[in-house]
Order: sequence, then C-alpha cells, then structure tokens
Amino acid sequence: MSKDNCTAEVKIRLTADEKNKLKQLSDAAELTMSEMIRATIFSEEKLVFLVQGADIAAAMFQIRKDLDALRREGVIPASEIDRLQNAIDNVGTKLHAIRERLSDLHDEDKEADDND
Repeated sequence: MSKDNCTAEVKIRLTADEKNKLKQLSDAAELTMSEMIRATIFSEEKLVFLVQGADIAAAMFQIRKDLDALRREGVIPASEIDRLQNAIDNVGTKLHAIRERLSDLHDEDKEADDND
C-alpha cells in the first residue's frame, strides 16, 4: 500500500525491546514498521511468507557463496556449479515475483471496498 493511501494515523506505545523486535521483523520482511503492523493485523498469511521468503533468500545467497568457493577450489566441475547456480537464480526470480504480488498488503481490501 502506498503511503499516499494511508490517511488515518494511530500512535502506539512500545517498550524499547518491543520496538527493536518490530524493527527486526519488519527489516527481515523488507517492510516498514507501519507496513509490518498492518500486515500483522490484516494479512497474517502474507506476512508469514514475506518473513520466510527473506530467510529463504538469505539461505540461497549463502549457497551461492559456497558454490563460488567450490568453483575456485575446483572441487566440483564448473558446468555443475553453473547448473546449480542457474537453478538457484530461477528460485530467486520466482520468490521475487511472489513478493512483488504480495508487496501491496491491502490491494484486496481496497478492491473489496471499491466494489461495495
């Protein structure tokens, strides 16, 4: 949801630890803290995917680094490493496409309101 569509404001009080946890979770999901709060309230299933998707992306990055190290060491033939890296890239592309579809957390809510 773009910031322009958000017209109401709510202030909440959090402990420093709660704010830090909110910041960590929103960073992991690549969301602002406001988007994270809205996602938690209105789009729980999407939020789970966004957080887990970030974990998957981090794991894929580490696998690519490990494959690069194996290439340098000559442990695995370069053609096999290329094949594996292409497969990882394909998964990354699919995850990115899913994330893009979920990035506007309230499109469905807005469409429902528009149809009422």
